[in-house]
Amino acid sequence: MKKTLQPKSLKLKSYLFLMRIFLAIFFISTSVYAGKFDLLTGPFSLKAKVNDQEGGVSTVGAYNITYMLDLLPSLQLGAGYTVLMSNTFGGDLAFGIDAGLYYFPLTPSGQVDAKSINALLNIKPLWRPFVGGSFHQRQAQSTESSYAGFGVSLGVERALDYFFDLKLNLRHVLLSGPNGSTATETTFFIGASMPFQLGGK
Repeated sequence: MKKTLQPKSLKLKSYLFLMRIFLAIFFISTSVYAGKFDLLTGPFSLKAKVNDQEGGVSTVGAYNITYMLDLLPSLQLGAGYTVLMSNTFGGDLAFGIDAGLYYFPLTPSGQVDAKSINALLNIKPLWRPFVGGSFHQRQAQSTESSYAGFGVSLGVERALDYFFDLKLNLRHVLLSGPNGSTATETTFFIGASMPFQLGGK
């Protein structure tokens, strides 16, 4: 005669299955998404001062591509390139490299996979706020001058799809150039962050 499971037995099996999943998270095998490519754009404000003369531009025309590498579950190293265009798709240009560290204080920086022999669990927090500190180099096309300096970032990532996240990033940079010249660059980026897995256990 075929036996049927009672409700209490089903509930017990469900609890045991959930317990196995949580044990897998902490004790069995965890692999973290190892990298991301960010494709970002948005408005910027650039102000420069040379001797006693000041000038600036504010418009939509900032473009950035960055590769983000996971150093720890909540810490990323970023290396990228930014182009600023005074006429959105042309005009005077400022461009250069970016490198920084980004810390996610409340969540992991991306998706975490935990698996056991019989179960697989994907953990991807919906909202992932972050702060960052970075180094920047800029080449101004019109003046043929080079600037370098440091910046801070404040932003958030929002999970949208398995291979696609929305990213918002407010970045403020202080730059120094030749002959005592200075510049400030403030950019609000919005765009896509696309994670991918290099490997795991």
